[in-house]
Amino acid sequence: MKKRKLIGVLISEVEELYQQKLLRGIITQCYGLNYDVAIFSTFIKDTGLPEYKRGEKNIYNLVNYDRFDGIIVAPLTLAIENLSEEIEETLKKKCKCPVIYVDKTSKYFPHIETDDRNAMEQIVDHLIDKHGYKDIFCLAGDLKSVATLQRVDGYKASLIKHNIPVDESRISYEGDFYFTGGEKLARKIVSGEIKKPEAVVCLNDYMAIGLSDELLNYGFHIPEDMAITGYDAVDEVATSYTTITTFEPPVVQTGINVVCELSYLITGV
Repeated sequence: MKKRKLIGVLISEVEELYQQKLLRGIITQCYGLNYDVAIFSTFIKDTGLPEYKRGEKNIYNLVNYDRFDGIIVAPLTLAIENLSEEIEETLKKKCKCPVIYVDKTSKYFPHIETDDRNAMEQIVDHLIDKHGYKDIFCLAGDLKSVATLQRVDGYKASLIKHNIPVDESRISYEGDFYFTGGEKLARKIVSGEIKKPEAVVCLNDYMAIGLSDELLNYGFHIPEDMAITGYDAVDEVATSYTTITTFEPPVVQTGINVVCELSYLITGV
């Protein structure tokens, strides 16, 4: 009997929406190819307690790379400090099978990206075409993230298409893709450090919710005083106190695509 291929997935916080969608695509495509899947995951973003960090990191030390035909890494989910870099170096030293990264570049391995650029361009198009906004601030994240680069490119593309100058001072890369990133921007707008825009495009929903909720605390009315958009279509948007336009990226398809690419690297066909 022909041995089934075994794919390993290095990921974290599998209960989160992005991870669930990515894994759905990976598992669906592996099932179609008659591949087995082994998932290695931690359960925390980060913690100040060293003993917890060591315990969580040790999950990835359990991986016997000699048993796998291919490895998929989701580095955007590996938020424990230095964990992503440590895994990357370990893979380079110990892993002989093909490795592919998802939504973030690697120094050593190929990567597959979710197509965020076109979706973000459409969001900004909507703000300009339907609402007439021209002063649109962008709350971005880490420049090392492929998701940040693609989404900012989409934001800029829409402005250029509508003959609106791209003002780099109206783009903040201080967002952390969590509520606190939006809350920080809200306080800067309220203090006058950042001029109040007509609209803010946030590169994910958590920053959009943080921004909106913090502005509400200061007496703002959303979207009357300022329109806010997010990205990712997380469940929390539906229960937010304000109306936030969002978009669901094709993450399931990304999971399918990464398995197809990995299969080609494994088999050559």
